[in-house]
Amino acid sequence: MKKFIIRIIIRVSTIIIGGFAFILYSFYLMDIEDRYGDLQQLYFDSKSGDIIINNMNGNIGLIEFNKRRVFVNTGKKTLHIDEWLDPQNKYIINTDIYRPKFGREYLNLKRNEIEKKLKSENLESISHLEIKY
Repeated sequence: MKKFIIRIIIRVSTIIIGGFAFILYSFYLMDIEDRYGDLQQLYFDSKSGDIIINNMNGNIGLIEFNKRRVFVNTGKKTLHIDEWLDPQNKYIINTDIYRPKFGREYLNLKRNEIEKKLKSENLESISHLEIKY
């Protein structure tokens, strides 16, 4: 009888811990959805050190993650991804993300030079995002 009670306690504990972990993971995903909305693909596909190119204005930046938030470092300043992608609040986003070995060397290049370097290094786009609200 004692073994039966121990098995029941272990099973119930496993179910409770699994349910609690599921709820915490759901809260994490809801936080990402609430914060980034249509940009959540960008959040999940990119890593710190990736290059992001804003195709609307030709700006180039380096993605940085800090406490589950995405920032873009332009070399001069660091902005939140929303502010960097759509500075004039036109609600049109068109961006590409690339993952080179050394991302900092791309920050000082112009758009034409970057396209040549991407082709020469044979980098493929990790993520392409087009959004129009």
